Amino acid sequence: AATRATPSGHLATHCSCCHCSPSFNDTKFLAISADKICREPHETFEIKAKGNLCTSDTSIILSTKEFDFLETGVRRA
Repeated sequence: AATRATPSGHLATHCSCCHCSPSFNDTKFLAISADKICREPHETFEIKAKGNLCTSDTSIILSTKEFDFLETGVRRA
């Protein structure tokens, strides 16, 4: 399902190009929110913070200042 969601699905595309397979047993939920305005910045921050360890792509773009602001808040938590 997650690997076949759409032809342009990030995970499906990555697995097809890389010839790897997802490790769903190691998957963790970092946050859950039905509110798109809260969810998308958090999702984008986590994806950018993970760098090459994350195969997903962001739904929105954070500026450097926005990313730095969120990173400072995460370090305090």
